[in-house]
Amino acid sequence: MKLFHSLNHRFVTWVSWHPERVRGVIYLTFDDGPEDGITEFVLDRLAERDQKATFFCVGSQVDRRPDLFSRIVEEGHAVGNHTFSHCSGWDLPTGEFVDDVEQCRKRVDSTLFRPPWGLLRLGSYLRLRRRYRIVLWDRNSGDTDAEVDYHQVDKVLSSLRDGDTVLFHFGNKHGWKTRLILPYFLDGLRERGFVSRPIR
Repeated sequence: MKLFHSLNHRFVTWVSWHPERVRGVIYLTFDDGPEDGITEFVLDRLAERDQKATFFCVGSQVDRRPDLFSRIVEEGHAVGNHTFSHCSGWDLPTGEFVDDVEQCRKRVDSTLFRPPWGLLRLGSYLRLRRRYRIVLWDRNSGDTDAEVDYHQVDKVLSSLRDGDTVLFHFGNKHGWKTRLILPYFLDGLRERGFVSRPIR
């Protein structure tokens, strides 16, 4: 199954849309929220360093915390669709998956879409690409890894190129790791002369 998921992710990466590669700019992105505690933490750290990001929101989470969703938008960040129920685009039939995405669209009015785990059937891709720009990532922050590895974070920072999209999360499942990695990563960006901007 891991092989199938890896191949599927490579396919979605190949057909996905990529934001413009602007000199000195990267795109921080956050998946899975908004959830209590971690969302406020992420927004506060970004505000302290005058960085903007893109938040791929789960529709059911927006229903639970519309105030956090509003704060994301009010502070100048971009939002994207991450399905209503955080379902797998590989496991669900195309019709069910697309319906879930459209249910999220009622809460998150955006043409940006990121499938959970980067998985998407061909049929779902063909239907969704008519309405959405499907956005994956170039670099993974490592905030879902088993342990926090600052050496690995340094490798990600050292490998950044202009216009890279970086994956983080703003859900509580991995929140303790995001809390440790994000400030370190943001300081590393500044040292390397990068700024993060929202995907528009």
